[in-house]
Amino acid sequence: MRIGVIGAGAVARRSHLPAWCSLGDEAHVVALAETHAPLARKVAAEFQIPRWEEDYGAILADPAVELVDVCTPTPTHFEIATRALAAGKHVLLEKPLALSLAETLTIYQQAEEAQRGLCVVQNYRYMDVVRAARARLSAGALGEVASIYGEALTRFPSSWTLNTWLYHPRAVLYDFTPHLIDLVIHLKEQPVRRVHAVGRECGPDAPFLVAAQLLLEFEDQSTALLDTSWLGSAFSFAVNLHGTGGSCYLEPMKDVFREVHGSITPLDDVTHFLRKLGNTLWGVASRSYFTKPLRVYVQFFRDFTASLNGQAPMPVRIEQSVWTMLILDAAWESIRSGRPVETAELLAAHSLPSGLVDRLWNGCRQSAPA
Repeated sequence: MRIGVIGAGAVARRSHLPAWCSLGDEAHVVALAETHAPLARKVAAEFQIPRWEEDYGAILADPAVELVDVCTPTPTHFEIATRALAAGKHVLLEKPLALSLAETLTIYQQAEEAQRGLCVVQNYRYMDVVRAARARLSAGALGEVASIYGEALTRFPSSWTLNTWLYHPRAVLYDFTPHLIDLVIHLKEQPVRRVHAVGRECGPDAPFLVAAQLLLEFEDQSTALLDTSWLGSAFSFAVNLHGTGGSCYLEPMKDVFREVHGSITPLDDVTHFLRKLGNTLWGVASRSYFTKPLRVYVQFFRDFTASLNGQAPMPVRIEQSVWTMLILDAAWESIRSGRPVETAELLAAHSLPSGLVDRLWNGCRQSAPA
């Protein structure tokens, strides 16, 4: 697979390019596009990329490039993805897919019409604890999942980047929140019927969201309460699922998975503590404590390229990525209107062909195996 990477920022240098280079003969990065020429030159030399361009259009026009990997800020995704699909390229993007449901549906329809592969990188699905939780859910270990609580609490972006593109009105909803929503969709595998959300803006002179709480109601009347914020000083990413037969607790960044049935005993607490301690010590010893989410990119990319060759399913069904955007759009509308938003009504407003609507609803009910 011959790949053109667009964008040479941190996510490309730390995640995408090392992963592609690790695939050997399975994938070859043949071109890099970056508007900042000195950076493009430096990164191309570092990763032995034979060609770099300041204008990504030159890469799209190259018939040798089969796949375009988009590593640019979210506001650029729509233009790049639609142009890449029009040029006959497969497209891989960092989350989220776009800045709105309208943009997302346009990209989705175009990919379907062009019969090109389209996938959003949701790397947390590939982490061991998420796979363990999904396996237990599939086995019915928790019974019927009745409620979910999730949190994606991160520091204000100014603490880790000088870029300002995140400070658009929907802000925090489009930062780490897509990872949280995707995990809920991946684990629950059921369409969301209704979304009720409340949010807080930074201030009168900075009208962008810095915190939000989302209540999702699924088809079976189970619920998920999701908390996302830039207001804290610490990072926390966790998902708790409670079913009629038990509960499980996930902290993907820390490799923590705990399954509980009945009352928790002292032995349960000691076992959990020792397992968590062992994971922490191994993370430190292997120098993977802070980089676990980056290390799964290799397998994610391997599965994606295999899917394009018809040898494996997509790592993330594009319908589920559209659902992530549908939920985000519904949350935004709910925050603005102060009322719950029906996802079916929101989707109907975009006049999709009935066949695509059916695919979206059915596509949310089953994840690709991970």
